[in-house]
Amino acid sequence: MLLINLVLAFSSIVMGWSLFRIHTKSRGRSFYLIIFGSLFFVLNVFIPLIVNAWGWAFTIRWGQSHRIVDSNVYMIYCLYVLSISFFYMLMSFVSIKKEDYDPVKLMPVSSLRVVQTVLGLGILLGFAAFVYGTGMSITSLMSASRFAWFEAGSAASLPLNIGLYLISLVSIYAFIDARLGFPNKKLSAFVYGSVILMIAVSGGRKWVIFVASGLMAGVCARQGGILIKFKYVVSILAAVVFMYSWQYGRNMDIGGDADFSHSLYQKATADGELFLKGDVSYFYRASLEAIDLNYNNEVFYPGAIVLRILLLPIPEAWTFGLKPKGIPELFAKDIGASNQARDGNMPPGLIGLFALSFGAIWGVFFFSLLIPLFLIFMEFRGRVPSDVFGMVFSAHFVSMMMLLLRGSTGGVYYMVFGVFFVFGAFFMVKVARSIL
Repeated sequence: MLLINLVLAFSSIVMGWSLFRIHTKSRGRSFYLIIFGSLFFVLNVFIPLIVNAWGWAFTIRWGQSHRIVDSNVYMIYCLYVLSISFFYMLMSFVSIKKEDYDPVKLMPVSSLRVVQTVLGLGILLGFAAFVYGTGMSITSLMSASRFAWFEAGSAASLPLNIGLYLISLVSIYAFIDARLGFPNKKLSAFVYGSVILMIAVSGGRKWVIFVASGLMAGVCARQGGILIKFKYVVSILAAVVFMYSWQYGRNMDIGGDADFSHSLYQKATADGELFLKGDVSYFYRASLEAIDLNYNNEVFYPGAIVLRILLLPIPEAWTFGLKPKGIPELFAKDIGASNQARDGNMPPGLIGLFALSFGAIWGVFFFSLLIPLFLIFMEFRGRVPSDVFGMVFSAHFVSMMMLLLRGSTGGVYYMVFGVFFVFGAFFMVKVARSIL
């Protein structure tokens, strides 16, 4: 364990120093490099160091509490981390001369405001569709357990899915909102209010990340890059505290005289729950579980991550078996983590995606090749100053990377839907103006 921690500590120093240099040299304009690197540093380097301070990491398998004790699994994980650390070190020496980060710099403000209105109406419609799809009333949903609509057999899949995709547009709405300085406060109150209700009735925290993703990208676009300010740090910390308070507090049974904050603290810290067994370390522990699954049990999903993305718009039934099932579904089945409500909802972490798709060892090569190529491509692609794809991708980037680091490609689906929706909205604006 000592060698493993030394490698992770070395990686944290290299990556932290490299991120500082990249931010300084680009004056915060390397949006995609800095955001991905910061998330990877915290979730896959810094937190693992904290977890390892208490010994071997706990399994993510449901109903089990054993630890993953194969040192080879940890060393393979370190190879993945080292590959990204060295990539960032290399990028820190590259001369970075860029225009201000702003994917909508040349877009007419009037068009953006109309598109924002269309997005807002779509989000409100999405919330209504979701509630309708559950087959339950809002008041019933407020007091029901998570996924209660599936357990009750009242769910209708089509309106549920339509609702989820429409609500995901809040990332783009928030991006335009922040970029233009919150021009339509009345509509925004309804939109963000519906998202708060969505969190309350669905129990999902990802909508906080979707809103934060759009707001963060929009603020950065307005400023021309990532500026580190105290109020931004406080806002991010407040969002993190809310998500984890919601995680541990949403199903707590608190007596009338009990102190909620004290009970919440006890639940979150019992047996090291917050860091050692909870969502904070899930990204790390899921990746270890996936590496162990391939390295020691020869579980393999050949090329699954690439095939899932390349065949994104094509239904599985039309690919004659070429497009694999969702990786979280396959992974959940192989580690025995499923029930009626959450079958197939166990992502294996980003590193785990590559370990299971290419093999634990070969996955290091593909990881160190494909992730850097993707980031370099986005840095150059992001220079286009008036581009629908760039706007939508930027708005979804933080949420998409959070989901990807967790091991889910679901964020890509939401982003692609957003691109088509916004293209359609701009087209309608163009047609309407040509008629009028």
